[in-house]
Order: sequence, then structure tokens, then C-alpha cells
Amino acid sequence: MQLLAQFTVQFNQGVAGQDSVRESEIVGALVGFLASAAPDITTAIETRLLSDKNERPDFVLTSSKERLILEVKRALRPYHDILNIAIPQVMAYLQSSGLTQAVLYLFGFPNTGKIVFDTFNLVGSQNHIIVVATESM
Repeated sequence: MQLLAQFTVQFNQGVAGQDSVRESEIVGALVGFLASAAPDITTAIETRLLSDKNERPDFVLTSSKERLILEVKRALRPYHDILNIAIPQVMAYLQSSGLTQAVLYLFGFPNTGKIVFDTFNLVGSQNHIIVVATESM
């Protein structure tokens, strides 16, 4: 989570003065940031979870200690509206992959540079999703 907080501050500096930011810009910048700030984490981008399904989370991150899904969403709608769409999507990724944890990163623009956290423990499973969202201005 600390890496996403650092990324948020750095990315905001890079896009200062822009009217909007595309999700692909966020993902691309995050790839570069993770490679630089956390070289011990392997970053797989849009990897197909199962060969017979088309489910592709933005990232599957692997370190020596853990493996998790990271899904990025540009926050254009109210927080709860985004969660109603994104949580089922990420839950499906967890079920398909057999992984137990995921991070959902909601990037609103413009934002204060601060992030807020929320956790969703999925009923009847060991799966949990941590939501990391930028604080709106």
C-alpha cells in the first residue's frame, strides 16, 4: 500500500496541469514506477488467468512472500458506483486464479495526493480485496 501512496504523489506531479488522465496512462506509469521502486516484485501485465477464459487483470504481482492481483480503475463515478462494478470483477479474477488477495486501486483525478483504504472480506472464502482510493479534491 505504501508503494501506491508513493506512486500517487509522483504521478500527480507528472500530470499536474492536465485536464484528464486516461487509465492506460496510469497503468503505464505504474509499470515503470514498480520496476524502479520495487525491483524485487515481478509484474505480469494483463496476464490471462486461465487459457480457456479471457479474464485479464491489469497486474499479477509476485514477490518472494506473496502473489496478488492489482486492478486499476480510473475513478470517474462516485466511489460506491465504481465498487458495484469493480468488486465483482476482481472477485471473478480471484476465483479463476486461485489467489486469495487483490488490490483495487481507484485513481480519481484531480485528487489531494492522499489515499484511503477499505477492505472487503468475501463471505464464504478466504479471499479479500483491499481498495486503495485517491482522496478526491
